[in-house]
Amino acid sequence: MGPQAGEVEAAVRFCWRAMQLAELADIRKAELDELAPLAESRKMELAEIRNSTSWRVTAPLRTAVAAARRFASTLKLRPKRAASNGRTPVLGR
Repeated sequence: MGPQAGEVEAAVRFCWRAMQLAELADIRKAELDELAPLAESRKMELAEIRNSTSWRVTAPLRTAVAAARRFASTLKLRPKRAASNGRTPVLGR
């Protein structure tokens, strides 16, 4: 008793899909191999910037700006629940 036609068709589709995925994997590997030198050069450029005098001199300024932004984000006013006495709620209380 041989395999059913549906089983054969499913096996053929499975093999076809496996071949497509293998081909796609080869393409992606080639793309990665092509981009690796570019990524390495970008890492070197970034290291040069971070080791530069101007980057080190402006570090305190960048730290202060980041802290100010964090602080400002905590000050966003949100209205509280409406007062039960009919008065307009005061923001931030």
